[in-house]
Amino acid sequence: MVYMNKTVESIKPYIAEINIDEALALQLLQEQFPALKAKQLTKLGQGWDNVVYLLNDEIVFRFPQRKMAVPLLLFENKLLPQIIDRLSLDIPNPIYIGKPGKNYPFPFMGYKKISGISGCQLDLSLAEYHDCAKRIGRFLRILHDINIAELDVNGIKPVVNQRINKKLVKQQLLVRWHQLEQKMDLTPYNTLLQQSLENIADLNIETDRLCLIHGDLYHRHLFFNNRHLTAVLDWGDMAFSHYICDVGIVYQFLPPEVHAIFFAEYGAVPEELLNYARFLSLYIAITLIWYGIDINDTRLVQTSFKTLVWLLPK
Repeated sequence: MVYMNKTVESIKPYIAEINIDEALALQLLQEQFPALKAKQLTKLGQGWDNVVYLLNDEIVFRFPQRKMAVPLLLFENKLLPQIIDRLSLDIPNPIYIGKPGKNYPFPFMGYKKISGISGCQLDLSLAEYHDCAKRIGRFLRILHDINIAELDVNGIKPVVNQRINKKLVKQQLLVRWHQLEQKMDLTPYNTLLQQSLENIADLNIETDRLCLIHGDLYHRHLFFNNRHLTAVLDWGDMAFSHYICDVGIVYQFLPPEVHAIFFAEYGAVPEELLNYARFLSLYIAITLIWYGIDINDTRLVQTSFKTLVWLLPK
């Protein structure tokens, strides 16, 4: 177990505090789940909060690599089993709950592998986007309509999703925009940035009526089979918050031609809140370009520039 540099982590929030290599992950699984007879793991990926391994091509294990991810994991583990049968798309169902070990201080979780390909890796036709818009709209309508008073959190403090914090999101957007300007020309998108900031300048989002949200909904977390959306993954930022945090997916992943299809399924949203959804999609796109360049993920960068083009004022 290797602890990472805190100074670097403060600049790049996706830098791990703990390095969970295959040997450590395998040791934890062998100690805590001997019936699985774990012998070899395949690393599926590494995000901001977790590193992910696949066991026997059947079970996905997610290991937090930062302390701040632990309450997110606990909340996720508690709520996902309660909503899995209510939703119109597949989601992970935690069936293996790992405990902190001698060489690893955090809990972890495992669920049966959900097959498919990430939306980040697909170039969909307009007809396929049409189908996707309808499926996302229905999924989010069902998710946001869940009565959170019926959910058992069993003493686990609900997660606070920072996407609703306009001041913080704006600050992060501007910092990352400035850093990207040192590497590329963002001049074609300056008007977009200016207009997005102006559109939300006087917006106050009421949070007296909260709902359950995914909290980090963008194209890498959408999974497709036969080019149809079938699953939504990576629920580590799920929270009780404002529904508009998830609606940004409309502008982040869907072309303008199918937006009406989404809202026909999801329901109407006030224009001032749609401005915030567009602002969030800009924030997500810039963040993914900033992150994608640093981790050398060309596809993530390319598809996020597509979002910027869709957002450009007409």
